[in-house]
Amino acid sequence: MVKTGTVAWGNIVPYPWEKGKTSYIANTVVPFLEVLGDEDAPLPPKGLPLSPHAPYSTSPALLRRIWRERPKELKAIHLSESYEETAFVQGKPNAIEEEVLPLAGRRSFHRPKASTPIQYMEEIGCLDSNTIAIHAVFMTQRDAEILEKRGASVVVCPRSNLYLSGEIAPLPLLVEAHISVALGTDGLGSSPNLNLWEEMRTLWFYAKAQGWSLPPQKILSMATGGGGSILRIRELSSIEIGKEASFLVIEMPAPLSPEELAGFVLLQGDTHLKSVYIKGRKVL
Repeated sequence: MVKTGTVAWGNIVPYPWEKGKTSYIANTVVPFLEVLGDEDAPLPPKGLPLSPHAPYSTSPALLRRIWRERPKELKAIHLSESYEETAFVQGKPNAIEEEVLPLAGRRSFHRPKASTPIQYMEEIGCLDSNTIAIHAVFMTQRDAEILEKRGASVVVCPRSNLYLSGEIAPLPLLVEAHISVALGTDGLGSSPNLNLWEEMRTLWFYAKAQGWSLPPQKILSMATGGGGSILRIRELSSIEIGKEASFLVIEMPAPLSPEELAGFVLLQGDTHLKSVYIKGRKVL
């Protein structure tokens, strides 16, 4: 990731949590410790970000416990990622209960019914300003209103979402609702690599095909300052005195206007990437 110019990112650490991967590393890696199961599942020490995996793998009792006991910690949850997840919270037949949970040696659990995963989380009282909804592909207007009301943010993973569901989160709906959005890659199980340039370009071309008004500047913001803000790395929100000196050096082949510059960086920035600096130190 550093070689392609990513200077900071969030990383989900699966249980059992590995020592050495559960602390902030030079303000570059923010670890989210994965939690799943029922109410008696172990929780990591206080003060670390959590990742309650998803509504179908984390019981309502455990979700309520996390949001009750850890209101100030960041909590990243896979949400509204698939049709099967939506069917799960609606109480309809779904492959998660019929195939996935039995393969994992787990039983399903009693839960309230809801129209969408986001409305399910709202129903059980597990959405707040420290909630990061990963994916948010299958959303309604009501979902956007809930996320806005609760101050939750969203991370979209274009290539993973297209691979698994053929769709990407409705960005115009999120932008209109003033919801903070960042770009992610998800893992190598659903993406060929962890390259944010390719995520940006995938989103750019998808938006063009959908007729969305999503300028390069907005997509660049989602991949840079937007991610830093959601991860609470405030020092990365801009380049100025007093902030962290983590940045890229990209060589322009010719003078460009501000409008042309954003499109050039999005489409060709990695090809012309010359240097990567993290906390003032040249790492590439």
